[in-house]
Amino acid sequence: MVKVNPKSLSKNPSMNRKHIRWDFGSSPDSDEMVRYIVVVSGDRLDRKNSLEILTEQLRKYGGAVELIRQSSGKTKGTKFRYDFSVLDSRTAPDMINWNNFNLPKIQDKKLYERIKTGLSVEDYVANLYER
Repeated sequence: MVKVNPKSLSKNPSMNRKHIRWDFGSSPDSDEMVRYIVVVSGDRLDRKNSLEILTEQLRKYGGAVELIRQSSGKTKGTKFRYDFSVLDSRTAPDMINWNNFNLPKIQDKKLYERIKTGLSVEDYVANLYER
C-alpha cells in the first residue's frame, strides 16, 4: 500500500491550470464496489494518460473496472477541455498511487452521486468548469 503525500494533493489549484479532481464513495449499484468520480482538466494527452493510469491501477488491484458514465466539455476561460468519468471498481482508494499522476490532484468531497433532480454530479461539474 502506498501512502499519499498530502502536499501532492493540491487544495485549490487555479481552474486555468491542468489538474485532476476526484473523489470516491460506495457504489449505489453494488455493495462490493467503490464508485470513483474523476474529472481531468488539461490537453488531450493529459486527459487520456490520466484515465489510463487510473484504470490500470484499478484493474491491477481489483480486477474489472466498470465505466458507468463519461462526458467531456470545455473549461471556461482556458484552452483546456475536461473529461468527466464515473467508474466502479473493487479496488480500495488507498491502493491508488496518486504520485503516478503528473498533474496536481484535488480530492473534492462535492463530487458524489446526488438523488435530487437538477442537482446531479454532472450539473456540479458543468457549473464548476463551464459556467
